[in-house]
Order: sequence, then C-alpha cells, then structure tokens
Amino acid sequence: MALVVLQSIIFFLRLLEFLIFVRVIMSWLLMIGSSNSFSNLIFELTEFMLEPARKLLNKTPLGNGFIDFSPILVWFVIEFLKSVVINAFSFFIFY
Repeated sequence: MALVVLQSIIFFLRLLEFLIFVRVIMSWLLMIGSSNSFSNLIFELTEFMLEPARKLLNKTPLGNGFIDFSPILVWFVIEFLKSVVINAFSFFIFY
C-alpha cells in the first residue's frame, strides 16, 4: 500500500515538473499575450507554484532582471520534495 502511495506522489510531482517545462518552452516559442485554451490551461496549472516563487525572487537581485528564475526555483523545490518523500517512504516500505 505504501508503495502505491509513493508512486502516486512521485507521479504527481513529475507531472508538475513536466507542466513547468511545457510552460517554459511555450514562453520561448509563443508570443506573450497569445491566448488559446492549451496555453491558458498550462498557465492556470502552473501559476499557483510560480507566483509565490516570483514574489520571493523579486526581493532578491535575481528577481529584477529580464530572465524569470521562478521555474528553476520551483523545480529545485520539487526535486527536494521528491527526495524527502522517497526517504520518508523508504522507511515504511523496507522496515
């Protein structure tokens, strides 16, 4: 049972990473302000993570530049969460 929960959590975190990756690629390829249902969906699914990271980065010198570093920060947080979840569940699975 714990293995199924672990796999579900890891799948969800990987899905979030993929959505952020798609958003970054779309921001490079599409013009700002282009609106279609797919880009709106990706925006809505990722903005809840990127907006707090953007606000946090705006308080640092990295946040006031041309490049948006919030996807990188969120990616690091997701990777950290994945390692914490794996380590926590490995205790329950193997002991």
